Amino acid sequence: NLDVIEWALKLQEAGVGEILLTSVDQEGTERGFDVELITEVNENIARPLIVSGGYGKPEHLKLLLSKTKPSAVAFASVLHYQRAEVNDLRNIVVSDLA
Repeated sequence: NLDVIEWALKLQEAGVGEILLTSVDQEGTERGFDVELITEVNENIARPLIVSGGYGKPEHLKLLLSKTKPSAVAFASVLHYQRAEVNDLRNIVVSDLA
């Protein structure tokens, strides 16, 4: 029953250096990141935000980066099961910044 923004602000006030935000609704689904949640948290805190949960294909990362700018993105299964290489993901980020 905790509001994500309120909790993130409490963490910030407590002095955390960064926040790892994993969308439990998207984690493991490979249906894409919870861009709305990530954007809302990113706009309300002044700490680095690491996001995870939902990556399934390159378009998901492109959409995330077109809508919001997290400090970092964590990937798991796509790398564990070798469906993408680190350089593939890096190239998406670099092309988004260009």
